[in-house]
Amino acid sequence: MWDCYRLGKFHGIPYKFANPDPIDQNHYPFLGLDYGQVPTIEHQTWISWMVRLANAAELNGKSMEFLLFTGPLIWGGQSEFWPADIPEAWNKLKTELNYDETIADIQKNPEKYDACWQESQKRQMASGHGGVPNMCFRGEPFFGQDRFDVLFWRLRQNGLTMRDEPIWPHVTKPIRWPDGI
Repeated sequence: MWDCYRLGKFHGIPYKFANPDPIDQNHYPFLGLDYGQVPTIEHQTWISWMVRLANAAELNGKSMEFLLFTGPLIWGGQSEFWPADIPEAWNKLKTELNYDETIADIQKNPEKYDACWQESQKRQMASGHGGVPNMCFRGEPFFGQDRFDVLFWRLRQNGLTMRDEPIWPHVTKPIRWPDGI
């Protein structure tokens, strides 16, 4: 976890460990038999809910906006208890369905959202890597937050240019940003 705090400070991005952790897992005791154990998906209160909401955002063409609205709530210290702020963040997306309607649709049609989840998993595995964050460009995987510079380098080789004005939604530019972006 120290690395997360250090990287946040290095890049000028606020970071706070999530409360609660989106993935229910046993962190303590460090050397116990249960250390690192992750309960089955049926017992994952937060991550199952968030993944299905993320899939709903994807199906509405709003996945990046969803990430930008929810990421700082979960990891950026903007919320004391981030699950309580997710409905408001969802409604900022201005999708066809509001938060309550979206949850009702997820509960009624979980297979629709799980199919989106599985398709994403297939694409990730096809890239040759199963971890996160995993970016893939033209079949070439770029795994880990320390690969963003290399990804931007590859994108610039293929014609990426900087916009005069950022597209909404955008985040504040970190202190350290890849050259030319």
